[in-house]
Amino acid sequence: MADLVDLVKKVSVCLEKKNAPKIVAQVAFAIDVSGSMQDLFNAGVVQECVNRVQAMAVTFDDNGILDMYAFHNKGFELEPATPEMFGSYVKRHILNQPDLWGGTEFTPVLKL
Repeated sequence: MADLVDLVKKVSVCLEKKNAPKIVAQVAFAIDVSGSMQDLFNAGVVQECVNRVQAMAVTFDDNGILDMYAFHNKGFELEPATPEMFGSYVKRHILNQPDLWGGTEFTPVLKL
């Protein structure tokens, strides 16, 4: 959880430097789970991306929860990422999905 706090602080500092107005927004993340992404999942790159977007969700979202979606040939909704899931979301909530590594189509997840 300490790493999440550090990332949230970095987001806040960046916003302050830019004199950005305080906004509230619903934050969602759609993750490509097509076959071409396997190496990035295995290398931890996707988890690092989730961590960074999760810090933005804590900063901007009214409830601090990151709405999660995944897609390949199909789109599907995943369990929302809460601060307690920080650092382990990909392993626990994506890689255990039974339907991974299809082709790449953006339309199904956009319709969700």
